[in-house]
Amino acid sequence: MTLSVQSLNKQVLSNIKRQNISSEKLISLGPSIKQQGLDTVSEIILGLPGETYETHIQTIRDILRANIDEVYIYTLMLLDGSELNTPKERQQWNFDTKFRILPRDFVKLKNGKVVLEIEEVAVGTNTLSFDEYVELRLLALLILITQRTPSYQALFKFLKLYDLETFDLVYAMLKNTYLASQNLQKFFNQFKQSTIGELWDTEEELERHYQDPNEYNKLLNSTVGQNLLFFFHALAISEHMHDYTDFVLKTAKDLITKKTNKNIDKEFLSISNYCIGSCHNIFGGDRMETNPEFDYDYDILAWMNSHVVSFLSSFELDKKLKIIFELTEEQYKTVEDSLDIFGHNKIGRSQVIKVVGQNKLWRKPIVIKQV
Repeated sequence: MTLSVQSLNKQVLSNIKRQNISSEKLISLGPSIKQQGLDTVSEIILGLPGETYETHIQTIRDILRANIDEVYIYTLMLLDGSELNTPKERQQWNFDTKFRILPRDFVKLKNGKVVLEIEEVAVGTNTLSFDEYVELRLLALLILITQRTPSYQALFKFLKLYDLETFDLVYAMLKNTYLASQNLQKFFNQFKQSTIGELWDTEEELERHYQDPNEYNKLLNSTVGQNLLFFFHALAISEHMHDYTDFVLKTAKDLITKKTNKNIDKEFLSISNYCIGSCHNIFGGDRMETNPEFDYDYDILAWMNSHVVSFLSSFELDKKLKIIFELTEEQYKTVEDSLDIFGHNKIGRSQVIKVVGQNKLWRKPIVIKQV
């Protein structure tokens, strides 16, 4: 079920002549939708008239609080024929606009001319600066990676025990990227630079640039011109997942520690090992041979399947539980077949992530024995 809101701020909605259900009603719908076995998707637009850094953040917080399964955050497009793309509206909101290529939408004609599909997007207004736009784009990436990694569901449940939300986690990550590994910091900076680099002042300048054969080849090999969020999402889970998971867990433990005096080390170790095991090496050529194993002091699988809100300590075992995290032959074949179609490379993996169900990507926990 798609529950797109674009924004939950009343003034912003009034500015774009739109009405939504309230965030309270949206949150209350969650349990009923889940009972029907439906997944939920919501969409938010960054850069709407009157939207500020703070109101955009609040919309994201409310959507994540509603337990939406997937959240996509798009940049405002100024479409020909739309009311926002009129001199009056442009002047009223002082849109700072740039031009970029629609992802993977280009062709070279027989006469050698390169033709591009180009969109005009708002990267700033009189209430949102360009620097804020870039930072919020990074937040959108963090949400996409973190929320769409089922391996972290155990951590999300653990956070709730201490009155912490998924939003608290991703926002703390945004504000503390310097605590990530050097490789991951470089990854974040690369995303921000790509976010800036895909923007052009005029259509003519953009079109002229890609008439150069060397620049056009960058489009062909996907160095540029792709959907940055999907591309960097694929890059994160295929090349940086160990560092990313370490950053997620480090941030989460710091948040919990600040909320309680309770010693959580033993329980958090079980949560950490579950997350690490589930998302280990899901694209590597040797992924069927590298199956991590961990011993658990708690029946973490029973805890995760329990609908009762309880601490992990309530599921402590007399004997340790050994769990191995594996990919099935079906999972391997599904991903490998898709890679054969789209390519065993970065852009190919970004396509695979979009077409292959999440249950096909991540490792399954299998109980070996109690020791």
